[in-house]
Amino acid sequence: MAAALIFSTLILTSLTLFAAATQRERLSLTVNSESLLSDTATVLGGTKGLGLLERLQGFLSAGPFQCSRAVQDLDNFTSSLSAAGDLKGTYVKASVKPGGDQYEADNFSILQPFNGSYPGAVNVDLTIRWSGVSPLRDVSYSKVETHYLHLPVRFDLMVSFCDGSVARAGSLIEGETFASCEPSAIGPPLETLDGELQSQASARGLAFSLVYDVDDSHGCSVSLTCVVEQLGVIGPDGAFNVRLEQDETVAVHAGG
Repeated sequence: MAAALIFSTLILTSLTLFAAATQRERLSLTVNSESLLSDTATVLGGTKGLGLLERLQGFLSAGPFQCSRAVQDLDNFTSSLSAAGDLKGTYVKASVKPGGDQYEADNFSILQPFNGSYPGAVNVDLTIRWSGVSPLRDVSYSKVETHYLHLPVRFDLMVSFCDGSVARAGSLIEGETFASCEPSAIGPPLETLDGELQSQASARGLAFSLVYDVDDSHGCSVSLTCVVEQLGVIGPDGAFNVRLEQDETVAVHAGG
């Protein structure tokens, strides 16, 4: 009787230990499977996010943009960016939308140095939706992540500087009476303003130029073009330039 009781106890103990080991193994496999899916999704999401940043860089470098509609053009393009892909049983869809103009830290280090949002930069919010099934099909997983990214383009500053420059150039000559409708008469104040604006742009990390043309075919008018550029921006696809410009025609009075 005692021997039978001892034997039964040993069997129950063995079964308990076996069940515990089986449970640990199952949990370990589950954790490993979820970790593998998460790592794969991070790599795939980072790859797709990088591709979207490269497309955004291509858009920004393909200008010039007209200052009056540059912000809207950029927002429209950004809002249409998306990409999808799959790898090792993991499916990812990535999309971006225009980000805010505040500092947002982000630990998505796979996309350094473009992770995080910064005031004055071209900021985007990257949403990654992913799902996956482990090779043993014992674990399925899905998740939605939002990351804050940026390209170091001072786009809003460029637009405001461009708009302000056009307004200053126009007001400088509008309503003025010049000795003749010739560049030699009308040009000097514009050239002085051009030098001043170049200095102000340089202090902001930008380049500026003012181009003008005098036309006396119908009265006297001056065509102005203000150009604002940010040169050598560091992007995921190498350094690039961004160019904005705005045209305006101003009627002026001329004697002679």
